[in-house]
Amino acid sequence: MSGRRHEKIIHILLKNIFRKKLKPGDKLPTERQLSEEHQVDRSSLRIALKQLEAMGVLDIRQRDGVYVKNYFKYAGIDFLKVLFSYKEEAGEDPMIDQYIVEELLNFYIEFFPSMLKASLRQFSPRDVKTLLDLCQDTLENLDDHTKIVKNDFKFLNLIAERTNNMVFVLIANSVAPIRSKILLYFLDTMSTQDLREQIEIQESIARGFVNDLEGDASKVVDIYRKYLISQKKLIKSRWLHVKDNSEKVTNFLKNSS
Repeated sequence: MSGRRHEKIIHILLKNIFRKKLKPGDKLPTERQLSEEHQVDRSSLRIALKQLEAMGVLDIRQRDGVYVKNYFKYAGIDFLKVLFSYKEEAGEDPMIDQYIVEELLNFYIEFFPSMLKASLRQFSPRDVKTLLDLCQDTLENLDDHTKIVKNDFKFLNLIAERTNNMVFVLIANSVAPIRSKILLYFLDTMSTQDLREQIEIQESIARGFVNDLEGDASKVVDIYRKYLISQKKLIKSRWLHVKDNSEKVTNFLKNSS
């Protein structure tokens, strides 16, 4: 456990930067102050600071100190990946809010169909069968949310691999943990019937891949995009049941396209 103490500091500083408790240009306390405040040795602290610098969220200036950078300008998707890989402490506000969900779903609606179109050129009937088997396994285990998330990851991973494009694969790897956390969060709010219907639609679309292996993939890709948009609408409707139904949140959800 002692070898992972630096992860605690990474998590704390990332959360504070993301939640704007630490703003661009802010100077962090000294190493001594940070190590005492968070009860971590200086060696672990330095490892954490170096990793955060590599992520593009800190600027370590020799003989001056450590400054916060604008993650929106300098950080990569690994910033989100690490940020959402941690579990919140008991009583702590969740990192995922309706705004983050909205942005991630919008990204996924654009990213996944593009990746799917590229992958269908390399798909084989055996690959289609693998996707259908994953859908069937999910339908048989609707109460096992961990398994559903794992199957979703396998579904995404197979499609990414079949693009034969390193950039697609690496982005998919980075997006997967974030998508999985959101999916796991909302599975707890979905009815079994809603979930079954979503997987059955996904299964039906996957069957359509067979007809597009030799032809134009545009049609099935367009269908899958519409499926993702319907998922987004379902997730947003569920948000109303799991968050305070304040006027601000309600208006946001109603006005979002």
